[in-house]
Amino acid sequence: MKATQRIDDWDIAKGIGILLVVMGHLRIDAICSNAIYLFHMPLFFILSGLLFAPKTGMGEFVRKKAKHLLLPYALFTVLFVPLRIWEKVALEGKTDFSFSWHCLSPGFFDVPLWFLPALFIVLLMAFLICRVEQWKRRAGDVLWVLLAAGGYVMARAHMELPLYITQALLGLGFFYPAFRLRERIGGGHGNGWTVLGALAVMAWAVYGGMRTDMAVLRVSANPLLYVLPALAGSW
Repeated sequence: MKATQRIDDWDIAKGIGILLVVMGHLRIDAICSNAIYLFHMPLFFILSGLLFAPKTGMGEFVRKKAKHLLLPYALFTVLFVPLRIWEKVALEGKTDFSFSWHCLSPGFFDVPLWFLPALFIVLLMAFLICRVEQWKRRAGDVLWVLLAAGGYVMARAHMELPLYITQALLGLGFFYPAFRLRERIGGGHGNGWTVLGALAVMAWAVYGGMRTDMAVLRVSANPLLYVLPALAGSW
């Protein structure tokens, strides 16, 4: 498949992902909501991995990604936090201001902005893993496995590190393999049996009552039940 067509496919997938994020935050049927949450955020990390191209130096890479990810997050925080505090005080009648100290947590924001700083951290980790891979072949893959597994263990223990690091470790589990395998999976739509298999996994997960929410570190106790529906839905 030509590179331009492949990029177009990824853009379409991003558009679908954005639509699913909006739908997931609406009051829709529980089954539909569970289906969306199983894969919509892993899909964004997979797409980000497919588009990852660490061709610059570390300093330029950090500056560019901070401008595109952290600056919008910071601007929104400056504008939104006072309004959110006013809402809690004026509308909800809260007088305990201890909540404001955790105002950057997923529970404080009712929007998925956690993805921006989490993706920034994922990009930094992936950049460093690539440098490790250049130093010693396969060492980067080993480091990825250790970091992704650590994120899953911390999520199961509800160990939320500052700056959405735990969420970033979960995202890295989908991001880095997409980057490594993009020449194989970037343009493939799969055959009929693959699509049927993905649909079967999704149906099994949804009707089994499974639900994933990376923002609040909700993942299945069985890592396969966490990973397989995410991959099936993203496919």
